Amino acid sequence: MERWIVNEQLLKAATGLNIQGAMDALERGADINAIGGGKTPFIHVVELNDRKFAEFLLKRGAEIDAKSILGETALIKAVRKGFVDLVEFLIEKGANIDAENRSGTNVLMTAINNGHEEIFKLLLDKGADIYTAKKISVSDLVTAINATRYEHKEVMLELLHTRIGNLEKAKREMKAIIKSETDPVKRMELMVRFARDYKALVSALKKEILGELRTLKLPERRKDRFRVRRVRNG
Repeated sequence: MERWIVNEQLLKAATGLNIQGAMDALERGADINAIGGGKTPFIHVVELNDRKFAEFLLKRGAEIDAKSILGETALIKAVRKGFVDLVEFLIEKGANIDAENRSGTNVLMTAINNGHEEIFKLLLDKGADIYTAKKISVSDLVTAINATRYEHKEVMLELLHTRIGNLEKAKREMKAIIKSETDPVKRMELMVRFARDYKALVSALKKEILGELRTLKLPERRKDRFRVRRVRNG
């Protein structure tokens, strides 16, 4: 049987959540990472929130970070859909928590854009880095948070601004010290040391934000002050 035929059978089984059909197609030589409908079988089952099927495909060799034609991984899809348990499962299985799609939107930004506060906190807890996206700045994150419906949005923004401000100040000071050093060897040593220190500062920032978000509870009478509707563009 030709490869493209069994690939189609596998993709049909994935979109129909038919594990037995997928097993049969794989036994006939189907490519487990074949693209159909712009996505791999693994991405299809994740979008349909079937953890058991997703786990089966991973065991059979599916690429966890394979991308759709739009450059989105299964984790980005799960985050957008708001599948908290599946998001946690994918991260535990090694999915790239800082993956980006073709437009430069990363996993963390996807959670914010779709108003999934629980997933936003989960991603921070699991180590998502607010500084990794090539096309997303901290100001973009702030803008995205500003357009969400989070009850405690203002407090969250204040936390981000304060911690990020301190972090950027430390970064500027580090750069100034490196620039003032004339000895090439010592300058390299400083760069290595400061890179390590900066990474530790970023890690501390994320933990601090997460800790305060977890414990944040405003008095009942003040909650309405922080309830903001999603802003529509245009």
